[in-house]
Amino acid sequence: MIYRIMINALQILPYFAYLNVNAMPAATERSSKNLDSLEFPITEFKNPFRDSLNKRFDLEIGLKYEQDLFYATILEIGTPIQEITVLFDTGSSDLWVSSSDNPFCLPENGGSTYTNKTYEGQKIVPSIDCRLSGTYDANSSSSSKKLDIGRFYTNYSDGSFADGYWCQEKLVIDGNDISSLQFGVAEFASTPAGGVLGIGFQSLESVRGYDDAPQNFYPNFPQVLKKEGFIDTVSYSLYLNSNASSIMFGAVDQSKYTGNMYTFPMVNEYPDIVDKPATLATTLQCLGARNRDDCKQKTFSTTKMPALLDSGTSLINVPQQVLEEMASFVNATYSENDQVYILKCPPDDDGTEFIFDFGDLKISIPLSNLLLLPAQNGYCGFGVMPADDTFI
Repeated sequence: MIYRIMINALQILPYFAYLNVNAMPAATERSSKNLDSLEFPITEFKNPFRDSLNKRFDLEIGLKYEQDLFYATILEIGTPIQEITVLFDTGSSDLWVSSSDNPFCLPENGGSTYTNKTYEGQKIVPSIDCRLSGTYDANSSSSSKKLDIGRFYTNYSDGSFADGYWCQEKLVIDGNDISSLQFGVAEFASTPAGGVLGIGFQSLESVRGYDDAPQNFYPNFPQVLKKEGFIDTVSYSLYLNSNASSIMFGAVDQSKYTGNMYTFPMVNEYPDIVDKPATLATTLQCLGARNRDDCKQKTFSTTKMPALLDSGTSLINVPQQVLEEMASFVNATYSENDQVYILKCPPDDDGTEFIFDFGDLKISIPLSNLLLLPAQNGYCGFGVMPADDTFI
């Protein structure tokens, strides 16, 4: 069976994609939600956890590479209810929440609660204002149940991680009870979020590959929605917009897009480990750029490579050599102090665009969509970051 991704052809921003995460027959297109589909509003969360993030939105390009902008929703957890803002992530498959005892959190009252705490022999320097997204206090909930199945651990490409234990608890999202969902409680978490709600494949679950891992896969969030009868097929359509975003499970909302939908086979990035795709990746066949104003154009890559569709990151990531050529095309230079490419901010009518070629579908993204704004002293950041031989 071929795993496929459907992408809307005509809209670049907002972004719309339909994803079948279980290789089942495509969900029926619907003009509105009904009893066998669910739609959740997603908040565009401008993350102010670090000084660098404040700088990002104040256009202090210096620490732009550390800045976060992610799509999130509210999770109600425990008895009585505790509210936590969790990142909605197509690039992972587990739900986890940060413990109220996470030593990476800044002390609430400026005290020294977490002084001299260490993780794997390294001293922890608290850096996250956890009050902004909330944390989970298991001791304050009468419905918390720690699972005796081993350790919970996950990490991400930016080096952040979450480490703790597995749990079951009273869980409600957008009024829907999902308490049968197994999740992780991070006693140590360096990720600047209250938690992450991963909605990827079960084969990507963090249950193997580390000490005391449970080893067994489990029904994750999309699977639980089907098991509990909320949806009739394990699939979802994702609509990302700076004003109003949403994700619909089990159906496609036709009002969210115009034009045609294109279907692409998914890529198995780890054929030596799994026999089916474990990530939401398709093949990028070519990447180039052009400037209509001065008839300038350049091809950066014609090597077919997997491109991961990941809602958990807001910036494009490309191999280092490709990034250098993209930056050169727009006369951007790398700032060692800022650790980001910067360029003189182009005029509003600049004709530069980058073309991502997926074969049947070519997506053109104007330079203006890749700028880190607002400007500082007439310079903007270039919103493309380096990655290890992959496109995200």
